[in-house]
Amino acid sequence: MAFLDLLFRRDKRGDAFVGGTERAAEVEKNRGNEHLAKGELEEAARCYEDAIRIYPGYAEAHVNLGHVRREQKAYAESEQLLLRAIALKPSLWQAHLNLGRTAEDQRQFDEAAACYRHVIGLRPSYLDTHSWPEAHWRLATVFAEQERHEDALRVLDQMLTINPEWAEVRCNRGTALNKLGRNEEALAEYQRALSQNPENPAIVARFIGIVYEDMGQLDDALAWVRRARALDPKGLEGQIEEALMLLLRGDFENGWPAHEAMLPNLLGRKKGIETDAQYYRRVFTPERYWTGDDLGGGTLLLWTEQGLGDSLMMLRYLPLIKAHGAGRIVIICEQALVRIFRSFAEVDEILVKRDSIDQLRFDRHCSTMSLPFLFRTRLDTIPNRMPYISVPEGVGAKWRSRLAGYPGLKIGIAWGGNPTLVKDRERSIPLARFAPLMSVPGITWVSLQKGEPASQLKALAWPVVDWMDECDDMQDTAGLIDALDLVVSVDTSVVHLAGALAKPVWLLNRFGSEWRWMLEREDSPWYPSLRIFRQPSRGDWESVLARVAAELRNTAAR
Repeated sequence: MAFLDLLFRRDKRGDAFVGGTERAAEVEKNRGNEHLAKGELEEAARCYEDAIRIYPGYAEAHVNLGHVRREQKAYAESEQLLLRAIALKPSLWQAHLNLGRTAEDQRQFDEAAACYRHVIGLRPSYLDTHSWPEAHWRLATVFAEQERHEDALRVLDQMLTINPEWAEVRCNRGTALNKLGRNEEALAEYQRALSQNPENPAIVARFIGIVYEDMGQLDDALAWVRRARALDPKGLEGQIEEALMLLLRGDFENGWPAHEAMLPNLLGRKKGIETDAQYYRRVFTPERYWTGDDLGGGTLLLWTEQGLGDSLMMLRYLPLIKAHGAGRIVIICEQALVRIFRSFAEVDEILVKRDSIDQLRFDRHCSTMSLPFLFRTRLDTIPNRMPYISVPEGVGAKWRSRLAGYPGLKIGIAWGGNPTLVKDRERSIPLARFAPLMSVPGITWVSLQKGEPASQLKALAWPVVDWMDECDDMQDTAGLIDALDLVVSVDTSVVHLAGALAKPVWLLNRFGSEWRWMLEREDSPWYPSLRIFRQPSRGDWESVLARVAAELRNTAAR
């Protein structure tokens, strides 16, 4: 954006750039800029390399080549080039800025922030050379990534002292306020951004819709998201938001068609990275995608996408696929799900994702997440024959035997989701906050936590049974859950697994919720054994945990 403007500018160095060698290097650098403007990265890189060969002390050429290598994700080389540029010319703010971007791309946020602060410290030359204060913008972005929204607000306010009419800054300020739960202020900021004729008003309208959704005002949220779509009919994010909002409110008649239409776009949001689902859509071709017609005894290739919980949720449709004429069902799934799928009589063959598919024979293929649309699912037609996942006797018996010596109710607990997901900070709960539950007598607590959040257990001297190192896949975890009396969990695959086993499960659900759990309900049409404890307001886990602790006391006392 702003950095490229600098790259494409021709040098005006006056007396400092008088030699023929230097002029020849400048010609090569400017040729590189022309290639870069066209997206021709390798051609640009060759020109910058030639410029550096001609004039090894040319700091600006090092910066531009470092920029190209960052774009190519060659981060180590990019960093070396930019550090060389800084050694040659310490005051060259563009080198510090791009070094920060290299660190930011690798999620090294503290290092990135230090670089951006250095650029801001070079304020006179930085702002005189460039009208858009990109270092401020990027520093605010880094703070947002670190959930340091108050710090982001301070930087954005500095930008507004330079120019109070920057609509994009107003928009980002609204987002920071929204993250801090100051939704009325966020709405006012977004409205001001709209009044300042932003470059993309559809984005601002969509953000207003998101704030109204966070406030629980879904009618207003939908109205604004639809306004965003009217402003930008091809916009992917608006299409995705509308589909998820329709499902959230239980409008499956309109929600599932919208969800089906947005699925390919949802998969395309990871720029430069081909997801599993994108790969399968491409190699199996759209022409062979199943549209819900009778399969006539043919083979359906079904591949999972999104999270493990989503895949477990969609297993309920396997008998319906057979009833729709599938002679064979072949599954492509994550390794963790292989044994679960193998327990279904309807499944004929299983492949692990990215296994060789060269010899694979099938008639039609389909994503698991298309199944609710293809079967025209409504609230009263959700397939919920329970349980639809079973545990082999040997697996369940092992865990029941090991738990037999522990007193009281055996309750499983999971407190953390996947920390790489955008909204995980909203749905996960630090284990230390579960102290009110741990004080309830008559309970043996059993960890069901995998991944990075599991390390929190080691820091607490709580008598929680932890055998998760012995659970190699979801089948092992299912066996452990099946031996328990109850599961208490935040929104993770554990909830889906317990629900599919028809095991009593209490979901601790964030205020914003997910479309799967809809709004306001304490039950779920997807899992009859599920009970939902919802945050009454954003961030309020204290009242949720107090209520769960009270319910546990009643349950344990029976």
